[in-house]
Amino acid sequence: MAFANDCLDKVGVCPNRLWTVSMAQLATEDKRIQLIDPLTGELIDLTKYDIHSSSSSSSSSLSSSSSGEAPVHGVQVIARERYEATPYLFKIMAKVLSEEDAHNGIIHLPLTDKETCKPGIFVAQSAVFEHGVLRRVIPFWLELTPDLNLDAQIGPITMAEVRLAIRDVCPAINFLIDDVEFKDEEVAWAIRRPIDYWNEVPPPVAQFSPANFPYRYHWLNAAIGELLTMAAIWMHRNSLDYSAAGLSVRDMAKWADYMKMGQDMKSEWKGWVQNKKLEINIDGGYSSLGGYRYAIPR
Repeated sequence: MAFANDCLDKVGVCPNRLWTVSMAQLATEDKRIQLIDPLTGELIDLTKYDIHSSSSSSSSSLSSSSSGEAPVHGVQVIARERYEATPYLFKIMAKVLSEEDAHNGIIHLPLTDKETCKPGIFVAQSAVFEHGVLRRVIPFWLELTPDLNLDAQIGPITMAEVRLAIRDVCPAINFLIDDVEFKDEEVAWAIRRPIDYWNEVPPPVAQFSPANFPYRYHWLNAAIGELLTMAAIWMHRNSLDYSAAGLSVRDMAKWADYMKMGQDMKSEWKGWVQNKKLEINIDGGYSSLGGYRYAIPR
């Protein structure tokens, strides 16, 4: 599933990817999204599901004919802070503007500042409904970059910050591979993963999402650790040293260095999380007694 014009040349290349849509916080626009099958890399022809330019729906609820309302028909887009989070960041129907767009899987998502009010990287999906029957689900990441005009902004880190920290901002800088080392979806995944660790490790205090986690320094380092470990695993899997005409090539030999740096940064993150959660837990214990100066009744 590719998104935006700059992704059109990637159709059919490397399936099994989770694509990323990026927008500014509080943006109001009809966001153009092109749906591509995440398993095959092929365009999703919406006309196969009787979705044409005239059949886009304005309903945002999953209704049924038994309720007296028309069943959902079209492409419904949902975004959440976490998989288990409620309520939704938004849950709205996309528009299909032309028959040609329908054939090419192009939808337009009508977003206002209400739907884009929170910054962060969110889990999202496009669900294709054919007259009330769910036919396809295409997951993706949604990044809403923070608006610094707003007061009291807390977090989150952005994909641009992560790329800057590891100097992976453009192909020209990576003159050896002539490409960015990490795709947008990999950076998005690495940003969210440390928050999953925070929420799952005991004690279960101070639950956060990628939209409101306040400890940006350690969070950024943890995301880099995830990326380096990911790259190390890939390098190790594809490592094959060879020699030809007196020339030896070991282009994946850096996997051990990547693995060590990544594991060191992840270990630092885990130690910090343990200490910070202990601190929060102790503070919460004192608060429940009214503070250490509180006179306990006898």
